[in-house]
Amino acid sequence: MVSLLLGSLGAIYLVSAPCFFKNWLSFFEKEAHTLTAEEKQLSMATLVTASVLWPVVVPLAYMEKVSKAKIDVATENPKMVSNKSVSTAQIESLC
Repeated sequence: MVSLLLGSLGAIYLVSAPCFFKNWLSFFEKEAHTLTAEEKQLSMATLVTASVLWPVVVPLAYMEKVSKAKIDVATENPKMVSNKSVSTAQIESLC
């Protein structure tokens, strides 16, 4: 049972890593013409590292996005935040 779970998680990792790499590479290529050679090298190293460590990177990026949405909601409607009536669904709809 454990080996099946680990095998499934390994398969998900191996399938998802190239997808994330391809997606992030397309963003990198859009901005590559404005970067110096050193910045390109550092960006590529970051891209490879993020693709390998995507199980950590993606949840952290999501948490950052949600916290930014909470700040945006707080500045738009302070009553909602003071009453703590902001739901996760409302925040995710803003993202």
